[in-house]
Amino acid sequence: MAIIFLSDGYKGGNSNFIEQNIRYNLENKKKVFLIDKNPKKTFEKFKEKKNLKIIKLDIFKDSHKVKKLLKKLKINYYFFFFTNYKILIYYFLFFNTYKKKNIKLAMALHSGVFKYNLKIILGLILFSLISFKLDYVIYGSHSSQKWWFQLFPWMKLIKHKIILNGVKQNHVRKKKKSFINISFIGRLEKENDPHLFLDICSSNKEKKNLRFNIFGDGSLAQIIERKHNVKFWGWTKKKRIYANTDIAIITSPLNNFPYVALESSSYGIPVVTAAEGDIRKIVKNNINGYILKDRTVESFNFYINKSINNYKYLASNSIINSKKFDIKKSCKKIWKFFELE
Repeated sequence: MAIIFLSDGYKGGNSNFIEQNIRYNLENKKKVFLIDKNPKKTFEKFKEKKNLKIIKLDIFKDSHKVKKLLKKLKINYYFFFFTNYKILIYYFLFFNTYKKKNIKLAMALHSGVFKYNLKIILGLILFSLISFKLDYVIYGSHSSQKWWFQLFPWMKLIKHKIILNGVKQNHVRKKKKSFINISFIGRLEKENDPHLFLDICSSNKEKKNLRFNIFGDGSLAQIIERKHNVKFWGWTKKKRIYANTDIAIITSPLNNFPYVALESSSYGIPVVTAAEGDIRKIVKNNINGYILKDRTVESFNFYINKSINNYKYLASNSIINSKKFDIKKSCKKIWKFFELE
């Protein structure tokens, strides 16, 4: 039996999720194939080993090569796992042809879709109709499940379950006394509203005790100009991200169950956010961070200052709260649901 992870090359929450589940299966002596267009960048910690085969192919642009490769594999049982709804559309005919063999299909949906055009709308409708080919669907949060079910209620008929992400416990770093690092961590895309973070930076340009950082990349990277009092790191190692973060700011209006909030908590870093969604299961207001009523620069600034004043209390509670989301327990629930545990 082989578990085949089809990755779209998206570096962020999805790649974290895939990486966790690959590690879990390798620990359990399962044979794993990972297909990604740039695995050294997307999954920089992975190297081929006995039970892990890494294949560098773009699952969309090179879909014909991927299909050809999969046909050549001499394995009795395949379990395909992916996180992007477009993958099912691209591979529907292939899956449909080989479904009579020992193939199971599973996918995880961690959020809805934030950007719409005619092509995306038609793609979503098509996916919802052919989604009945899936054997299992995992929703990464109650809010993501709600989004899909409101638009496509017939997807309730597919075997599904809500399983929240987990996080490993990390070494807590000590806050530097001379200044406070305030960070935006994630994709620089419209749905995460990096513009608002830059406005927060600009409003604090006279405060020498505050340092602002952006960790991540995306289509809006060009909006970060030198005039802003912010250091742009791009994608970098987690240890470096959290070694240079005292307070994590999440500026998006909606966030289902983000790894940024989970990981920040595991490092003892308070989170300030105004986002709706299951992020509020991670960030507890006045306990391990702050949930704002108004998503404005003024409101964020007020709670940044409040976080600084209450830092020890928030940091201590962050660590305690993060222990509720154990990575191994989360993965075990997933693969038990898939009936492979």
